[in-house]
Amino acid sequence: DAATDNPTSPRGAAPPEGAASPGGVALPGGATLPGGPVSPGGTVLSGPDAVRRILISSTWFGAVVILAAWVYFGWPWALGFAGGVLVGGGNLFFLAALIREIITTQKRNFQRIALLLAIKVMVVYGGLAVLLIWKVPPVLSVVAGFSLVLVVITLRAVGRELLAGGFFRIPTRKGKDGESAT
Repeated sequence: DAATDNPTSPRGAAPPEGAASPGGVALPGGATLPGGPVSPGGTVLSGPDAVRRILISSTWFGAVVILAAWVYFGWPWALGFAGGVLVGGGNLFFLAALIREIITTQKRNFQRIALLLAIKVMVVYGGLAVLLIWKVPPVLSVVAGFSLVLVVITLRAVGRELLAGGFFRIPTRKGKDGESAT
């Protein structure tokens, strides 16, 4: 229709730089980053898919670190780190599920919220207690494994900001007359 052919029309106009587009965040030059809504600072807000990607990234990165810990520090360090990664991933999973249940436009199911909270307490805090009371894995390895999810979240946010901020843009060469030569 005429609205999509007219670039000044709200439906036909490209989203402003850093704004949410159907495919993600609009970048300079017309490229888009996959993602959801954008905060005023330009950061892509998270959603259920972001939590899933963080858990997958944490699992792969954790597997590599577990193998390295086993080789360099021995099996108790690898076991503690693996346990910490599992408990930290479970913590993120249950927090995301609780947030989805609590923040809703529909009627809240308080029994489901209480059940999720009870399971989270048993899995996360019970798992940490078992790992720390057991005394086989070093405490530092458990803490490092538990913190891995936070490290992955931070690295993903920094990487997205660097990409969205144009830090990795390819500079264009200017000719003698000031026009772009590329």
